[in-house]
Amino acid sequence: VCLGGFENVRQEFPFAGHTRELDETRFAWGTLYEVEVESARPEEVKAELEALLKGKGVLFSYSSTTKFHNFITGGKAEEGGE
Repeated sequence: VCLGGFENVRQEFPFAGHTRELDETRFAWGTLYEVEVESARPEEVKAELEALLKGKGVLFSYSSTTKFHNFITGGKAEEGGE
């Protein structure tokens, strides 16, 4: 049984000595963006990334669901912003 699908495009950028991954995921109902940085010092990098986003006026929130869950629920679980 096919439920449908979604398209995900990932770009990688250097950030604070790490690799920042930016995902653009397109669903039938809209587009979500996700930023991820793998680090041995996550709290420091988290603060740096938050400062960058806030400094650029980018609204963001922390994801509590997977891309598949967003696909199934139509994105209703991803609400709010910081």
